[in-house]
Amino acid sequence: MYLINPGKIVLSASTGILVYISIATDLSDMHPLIPWQVWMACLLFQFIYVGYAQLLDSNQNVNLLRSYVYLYFFNLTYVPLFIWSLITMKNVNWNPTKHTRAIHLSDIELEEANKASQVTR
Repeated sequence: MYLINPGKIVLSASTGILVYISIATDLSDMHPLIPWQVWMACLLFQFIYVGYAQLLDSNQNVNLLRSYVYLYFFNLTYVPLFIWSLITMKNVNWNPTKHTRAIHLSDIELEEANKASQVTR
């Protein structure tokens, strides 16, 4: 899902800009600023992009309709984060992460070797 969101946000923002332009212009005119074909192309491209990215992201068959629903709820998780960031925007304290022990590559290789030997037993 994290691979899909940046592209989807760009597409949504561009569609939102198109919405704003259409609202700001006189839609009663016979020739609107943005033709309906452009609207349909943007919306269709968003659905195709999200579905294609979801298929590429998973190594198995997925239900695209369920994926769109999950993506909608996943995007709703950004709402409280956005509100919290607005509330705490003046809090600029940064506490760096302090690591309690040093880990070397040889330690990781040794741990993987121990796990592999336990699996073969």
